[in-house]
Amino acid sequence: MQTRVAVRRIRGLDSIRFLAAVWVAFGHGWAPPLEPFFLDLGIIGRLLVAVYHNLFPAPAAVIVFFVLSGFVIHHAYVDGREFRPGDFYARRLIRILVPMGAAMLLAWPLGVKLTLFDRSILWSLVAELVYYLLYPVFRLIRSRVSWFRIIVAALLGSFAVAASAPMALDYPSFGNGLNWLLGLPCWLLGCLMAESDWSRWQNSSAAGMAELWFIRGSIVVTAMILSVARFHLDLGYPWTLNLFAIGVYFWLRREIAEYNIRPGYENRRLILDPLGKVSYSIYLTHVLSVRLSEQLLLGLDQSEAVTWFAGFLIMTAVAFLFYISVERPSHLFARRIGLLVGR
Repeated sequence: MQTRVAVRRIRGLDSIRFLAAVWVAFGHGWAPPLEPFFLDLGIIGRLLVAVYHNLFPAPAAVIVFFVLSGFVIHHAYVDGREFRPGDFYARRLIRILVPMGAAMLLAWPLGVKLTLFDRSILWSLVAELVYYLLYPVFRLIRSRVSWFRIIVAALLGSFAVAASAPMALDYPSFGNGLNWLLGLPCWLLGCLMAESDWSRWQNSSAAGMAELWFIRGSIVVTAMILSVARFHLDLGYPWTLNLFAIGVYFWLRREIAEYNIRPGYENRRLILDPLGKVSYSIYLTHVLSVRLSEQLLLGLDQSEAVTWFAGFLIMTAVAFLFYISVERPSHLFARRIGLLVGR
């Protein structure tokens, strides 16, 4: 008999969400300007610059979000909890749509075109909405077919999407009608992970951190290699990132085991977990903060490092203000509506 994760709130996932959101922000222009320091090191410095330019591939972080999302959605029901469509849709749709709508309104005066869904950061949220809407269908299919077969079918479908534009380099290159289908195997891998057999870790020692750090490093290096392949070898993300998601699946399963299954996990401090609550706000507002920083800091005579630091403070402030004023209230509202319609 398989052993389930015994806690409703999975420790460590918020930390990963936060790091993935920062990874996306860094990949979209918020990375510290370290290139001048590297260039002073000659040939080694130029090599470091090349590595640094591929260190924060935002699309790879989005894949992490997809796998996490599938896990969190399905994990809530693997222990026999009743699935109530009204409660589910009310909670999920309000939580994603209200902040998204607010971000779109804020983007308009700044001249950021978030309404171009498939050509902005919102493409992944459109895909998430499709996954939420189809989740009851996935549950029905899962009652008859294994997750493995479902994921294989989805993976073949994703490659068919990629083959429709074989030279496409960016992941969301197929419009709102097909982008979600391309990312579907990643999301379903999260559903599979929710039904994992965790018993192999329950009686093991907590001495596996070296192994975990090796896996973490391997994920980062693989993401960098795929970035090089996309920008220098013309091997597009539609062909590579769904395979990358398989590695993400094994990594995240190992993370969950380390902080929720292994003995003594209750005493481990996860400093970044509280910051993970702001990850969605960071994702929604980091592009807006780029434009806002450009406008506020325009014409100021200061070094590149000072400009970056000031802009980073602006981004942080915007994200936290957005969380307090929009995202957190939307969560509370979604919870109340879910309780009402789920009765």
